Amino acid sequence: MAISDSLNPISPLQKLVILILLLTMIIGGFIYFVYLPDNVEISRLTNDIENLKREIDINKVRAKRLAELKQELENVQRELALKKDQLPPEIQAVQLLEQVEKLGNKIGLEIKLWRPGARRVNSSGLYVELPVDVEFLGSYHEFGMFFDQISKFSQVINVSNLKMGNPKQEKGKWLEPVTFLATAFASVEKKESSPSQEKRK
Repeated sequence: MAISDSLNPISPLQKLVILILLLTMIIGGFIYFVYLPDNVEISRLTNDIENLKREIDINKVRAKRLAELKQELENVQRELALKKDQLPPEIQAVQLLEQVEKLGNKIGLEIKLWRPGARRVNSSGLYVELPVDVEFLGSYHEFGMFFDQISKFSQVINVSNLKMGNPKQEKGKWLEPVTFLATAFASVEKKESSPSQEKRK
């Protein structure tokens, strides 16, 4: 081959091939070193943004629910305070239980047991419970009248642990023993200061 042949200008086809190779290298380098890392970072940031949006939505729901719960709590506290104001003093609650006993006698029930339980302040501290274990003997009709009259009392008497025994025939009618727990409720009275406390004031 003559030296002059090697010095001939590059053909147009070769120039095109070289240009394509150069462009491919440049584009490939851009994609590998610039586009792909940026795309990964963009995806990560997009995921972070979506997670933050979800957290914000969850916190909005929680904040709304918290406000609702606070409102419900305030309503319950107002209702309890109102009921507390409507409760009778303890002496009237005791008299109410005595009315229950007298009502049983009036209707014709025979008192087999009347045992006052321990006075206790409810765990809420809003009222006092005065329980009485009761056992009456009477007819089904008499018990119906008795509990109907109790339900019409202006102040609440709670009847629980109701149990009915085996009926027996006496004086021409069937009588059955009935046991239950009658509970009256009273307001919590403020403790009076002792004389020693009065002197220290």
